[in-house]
Amino acid sequence: MTRRQLRARAGALAALGAASALGSPTARASAAPKEPNGLPSRMTGTVDPARFTVSRRACLTAFFDQPLRGRHQPLLDGPSLLHPDVRFVG
Repeated sequence: MTRRQLRARAGALAALGAASALGSPTARASAAPKEPNGLPSRMTGTVDPARFTVSRRACLTAFFDQPLRGRHQPLLDGPSLLHPDVRFVG
């Protein structure tokens, strides 16, 4: 996989990466700065924390298994029925 393809895949996981950098969705909600009503939920989303964790683990595992182990990961090909909250961008 080329660097360009890896960057594209990383962009596809941007929502998960941004969320993981801030901790769990529950932690984000309690630490959110004061903004106009509803703005933090529109910016960060309202995914169930358990479902978020499952999706994040699956996507990160697939992201690293594909180039490092040379295994094709269908999860990275596009939207998945198993992880409907993951959006591909870029």
